[in-house]
Amino acid sequence: MLQVPNAVHLRTFRASRAGASGASLPQLPTQHRELQHLLKQARFSSELIRRRFQALAERRVVAPIPTGYHRAQATAAYRNRELQLPLSPPAQFFRDLLPPGQLTQAESLTFSVIDTVARMELADAVVVLDAVLGGRVPGHRALAAQDFAPWLDFLGPQRMKDRWDQLIAFADGAAESVGESWSRAVMHTLGFPAPILQANFQLPRGDTARTDFYWPDFGLVGEFDGRMKYSRSRVLSGLDPGEVVFQEKLREEALSELGLRVVRWVWDDLKSPQQLANRLLRAGLPQTDRTGSLR
Repeated sequence: MLQVPNAVHLRTFRASRAGASGASLPQLPTQHRELQHLLKQARFSSELIRRRFQALAERRVVAPIPTGYHRAQATAAYRNRELQLPLSPPAQFFRDLLPPGQLTQAESLTFSVIDTVARMELADAVVVLDAVLGGRVPGHRALAAQDFAPWLDFLGPQRMKDRWDQLIAFADGAAESVGESWSRAVMHTLGFPAPILQANFQLPRGDTARTDFYWPDFGLVGEFDGRMKYSRSRVLSGLDPGEVVFQEKLREEALSELGLRVVRWVWDDLKSPQQLANRLLRAGLPQTDRTGSLR
């Protein structure tokens, strides 16, 4: 997701109990990149990470109604355990962050995704699904579309099922970051042709360049430049920021020698989609469909 949730979501089988209540569990860091930083720094202890968290509110949400049930029938079936939510211990990383005895059970990742993604905005949904399919959720393997099959009846109305089908077809585990997934969603909404992700090119100097986005019909390479590449370059690549910039310049020149053009964009362009559209249009990428089919 593009925003850290502002509450821990707990299940209830009574609609009258749904809603927010008081503080509950430690909060995730307020900035997404902070969490990514913590996840990648294995040398930080769980206790140190926990100190970065603050109190989160609880929000109770009603258990979903599967196909073939009415609300009253589903409530009775949950109480009688004819219907059961898939519960298991959360991933070890998250268990380590919690005070002893808290949150010993959590819904499975597949069920949680089924129950939320179809209601999300397009960019949020693509960020989640790309990460899930690409194996970028801590403590979980990469999932495939068929892994969600046991829970499809919990999607609800047909419009939600149709949206799920569209989203899972659009999702691509080859996207390697939130920025790349968000870029795909914005480009689709703007009506630009879909790119190839993580294309490899043999460069004249002998090494290989892997690009974020590639449009072969237009000889165009697209690169999303996140701040982390430069601000945390010593951790990620062992190079100082100036050396990273210089290497990127050499890489872009080498791609140009292959007859490719390179267009770059940053977070601000994703927040203001017309800025991204202008960059892509100036680079020669046409808007083939000004209203992307998936919204």
